Amino acid sequence: MRRRYYNHKVIQDYIKERKITIKEFCEMCKISYNQHKRILNDDNVHIDALFKISKVLLIPFNEMFIVKNYNRFSGVELYK
Repeated sequence: MRRRYYNHKVIQDYIKERKITIKEFCEMCKISYNQHKRILNDDNVHIDALFKISKVLLIPFNEMFIVKNYNRFSGVELYK
């Protein structure tokens, strides 16, 4: 079973590096605070919010995701 998780680390590193607040980050990306919170909770997010964030962070869109594979035979999550 495959599920997509969002890469929180790049967002948090950007906020710490720039020494900005979450509100300022959301304004820069033109997303709502709730969208940011949904990304941190790995909830369903509008894909355009992820595009906006990747554009501000100057990273490829695919780096916004972390893919975890769940091995049903061993019961262990494998990271890719």
